[in-house]
Amino acid sequence: MENYSFFDIIREELERRACLKGQQEIILIALETKFGNVSDELRERIKSLKEEQTIMQAAREILTAETIKEYMAKLEQLSRA
Repeated sequence: MENYSFFDIIREELERRACLKGQQEIILIALETKFGNVSDELRERIKSLKEEQTIMQAAREILTAETIKEYMAKLEQLSRA
């Protein structure tokens, strides 16, 4: 087992958070590109996603949603799962 220092643990957590933030920003860019303006409510919901699997599924749902309303419904189902 590797010997992690306190700073290694902090660095890994900061890297994880930066990666999540980047993934959330990519989802927002994709939503804006496909549907136009993204509401503050949806923007906050995307930013509240913390699990990598949920973020990846949220990104996939952009490809199949016909409307922003449909996407929001799919996102709601993801948050309940």
